[in-house]
Amino acid sequence: MAFGFIAIAALQLWQAHEQSERIDDVAEETARANEANADLIEIDAHAAEQDGFTQSSRYQSTIDTTVGSQRVAFASQDVDVSSGTAKAIQEETRLIGFLNQQAIQTVARNKASGLRMQARNVRIGASLTRAQGDVNSASAFESGLLRGLTTVTLGSSENSSGSQRKLLTDKEA
Repeated sequence: MAFGFIAIAALQLWQAHEQSERIDDVAEETARANEANADLIEIDAHAAEQDGFTQSSRYQSTIDTTVGSQRVAFASQDVDVSSGTAKAIQEETRLIGFLNQQAIQTVARNKASGLRMQARNVRIGASLTRAQGDVNSASAFESGLLRGLTTVTLGSSENSSGSQRKLLTDKEA
């Protein structure tokens, strides 16, 4: 009879081990998926920053076109574009254009920074997933170990109390 309890306890230990391994596997796969997502977010951050530079470069041609149009308009009215109000207007246009370019690049950098922060958070989440998997795995194994020990303990106490009852019954007879 004791062999049956030991076999059940061994089965419980094996199940606990298998459950623990599956928990570890799921946690690791989830963490790897999170890290892959973080890598993709980093790529998006780089692309956002590059887009900012591209948009800023494109905007430069808008600035140049606007200043050129101003120069043509002033020249058509016989206004000297190299001095006075005409020169001030062109300089102001260039300054506003420069500030707009800076704003475009700042927006892009902020977007990239936000994406990098998101990637860091996803990587932290991956680490936490692994840690939680370790805790859950250990808990599952310990629970199975306790079930197995309880089975053996109850089985041996049931056997010994059954044996004592048999001895009492034999003595009484």
